[in-house]
Amino acid sequence: MQHAANTSQQSVPRGPGSLYTPSQSFSETGQALDSSSLDRTDKQTKEHEVAKSRLSDPKFNMRDYADPLLPRQHSPSQYYPRGVTAETEKRLLDLISKIQTGHP
Repeated sequence: MQHAANTSQQSVPRGPGSLYTPSQSFSETGQALDSSSLDRTDKQTKEHEVAKSRLSDPKFNMRDYADPLLPRQHSPSQYYPRGVTAETEKRLLDLISKIQTGHP
């Protein structure tokens, strides 16, 4: 029976609602909304600033870091794993070339 009640409610055409009546002017509704919309905007702005302050690092300075798009000026030895030297890399590269050519 509830289904029948819902269908009867759906078949009733809806009117324009109570928000707008022909006697209201746009300026009257705008003034009523201004104070509440300003309060909402102020609250949203404050919430945004609080969230932003939590996410950002105040000590971060972009000038402390090099441009990531420029080539690095460090020697390749700085990128070696711990315990690997230039001699180790040369020995491993020689071993790789011998294996690729088929000479053990």
